[in-house]
Amino acid sequence: MHRAEPRRPSSAARVALWGVVALLIGYGSLYPFRFRFPGLPLESLLQVPPLWTRPSDVFGNMLLFVPWSLCGWWAGRGTAWRRAAPVLLGGLAWALLLQVLQLWLPERVASLGDVFWNALGLAAGLLLATRLHDAPRTACIAILALWLLGLLLPLLPFWPAGLPLAWVRSLQATLSLPLPAALVWHVAGGWLSMRLLQGLGAGVRAAVGLVVGVLLLGPALPAAHPDPAQMLGLPLGVLCALYGRERADGLLIGLIAAVYTFDGLWPFRWRPLGMLSLLPFDSLLHGNMLNNLRHLCARLAIYAGVLWLIQQRCQRLPPLATLLVVGWVVSVEGAQAWLVGRYADIGELFWVLLAAGLVHLAGPLHPAAGAAPVSGPHGLDPLASTAGRSGEG
Repeated sequence: MHRAEPRRPSSAARVALWGVVALLIGYGSLYPFRFRFPGLPLESLLQVPPLWTRPSDVFGNMLLFVPWSLCGWWAGRGTAWRRAAPVLLGGLAWALLLQVLQLWLPERVASLGDVFWNALGLAAGLLLATRLHDAPRTACIAILALWLLGLLLPLLPFWPAGLPLAWVRSLQATLSLPLPAALVWHVAGGWLSMRLLQGLGAGVRAAVGLVVGVLLLGPALPAAHPDPAQMLGLPLGVLCALYGRERADGLLIGLIAAVYTFDGLWPFRWRPLGMLSLLPFDSLLHGNMLNNLRHLCARLAIYAGVLWLIQQRCQRLPPLATLLVVGWVVSVEGAQAWLVGRYADIGELFWVLLAAGLVHLAGPLHPAAGAAPVSGPHGLDPLASTAGRSGEG
């Protein structure tokens, strides 16, 4: 007896998702919305801008419009040109309008250089969208990509003269004792990534290649430091997924929930008065933008990964399970209001709801696609630890 194919999301739902992405881009570009009149003259926008500023700015501007292209292509109909034209033209118009509006924001620097990087992000997103025709497989790839971004941003190795020595130090780090919480993070990440690769039908070579690539590229990144938890946790997570496979998905979900909760409430130093930011994404848009982007990618990989595991188990995403995941995330985030050095951000509710919506719209993998043809290991890791995410109040 064949299982019924999941229903394809309606065109209205896909257009609505595209609109949500547009609003998110606008929110991040115009935050904190303290407009000043009169603003800078329009001529200041026409000055020759410095294209390369900081890696966080460059990659942020590019990545900002990749989801625009993916969702716009998915929402479109007709030939490739008819689908690509509104994505490109609309994206460029939206990017330019946001830069013009930034002329009235003292905290922002309006620049056509940002539009240039936005355009590259639009092109990269379209190129990716034309090669991703299977929504369930695309969801797996997206969760894996979020994990990689959480670990390896800004993806620009500097290849120092002492890089071989950095690799030796990384190997030496495996001889030191890792922090238990960090070790469990990377075990859970490796386990989840393995399950995603199994869903994609990838074998042992893909899994080993991805882990080795992460471990070799990590020491070449700016401000990199040896991480024994990562060196030990990723391979161990692969082994757990190899021998547990889909039978142990419940254990994996419990492991992720436990370590996420521990990380979110550490160091358990409570204060009598809570602090709640009513401005969404306030913690994300303050401090080091590159670190914030890493943490966001890691958290999205966590939320979407847990929901994906539930969906694969049930071949749908049950509303009760979704409510439990949302309640778990909101409870941990809400408790941070009473933690010293942190505060609760209501924007976290949006991220987990967005992850749930995307996983639901993508639908489950066909059962046959979830069974990897190789007997033995298959996978890799995702989640970068969200440790260190703190608010300044």
